Amino acid sequence: MVVFRRNKLRNVIKIVAFSAISLSFASSSAFSADATGNASAQIQTAVSVVENTAMNFGSTAVDASGGTVSMSAAGVVSGPGGYTFSGSPTAGAFTVTADASTAVTISFTDGTLTGPGTAMALNNLALLRFVE
Repeated sequence: MVVFRRNKLRNVIKIVAFSAISLSFASSSAFSADATGNASAQIQTAVSVVENTAMNFGSTAVDASGGTVSMSAAGVVSGPGGYTFSGSPTAGAFTVTADASTAVTISFTDGTLTGPGTAMALNNLALLRFVE
């Protein structure tokens, strides 16, 4: 059996309480600091892309030999000798608005052109002209 005198117990409680308070102040002041610095930023406006003209291949009649159909920047459609083209084809056109020297990435996902008749693969998009 452990017996404490009343005065010794009070002293132990005071020492433990003082140690806990001292540690909490020491730990918070040891890791805090004030500093002043300068920062700057250039805020750019959002990039805006608007489709002005939808790409339209017109009507394409193909033969059994297969082949590739291309469209020029002027909207002229061409393909293998056995293909015929009609309608009003138009090249796609977009307006991109952004701050000067803003980097813009143009990407394309291969897909399929569908409509009446056999579906055709759409791939190998090339950016033919860029007007600044």
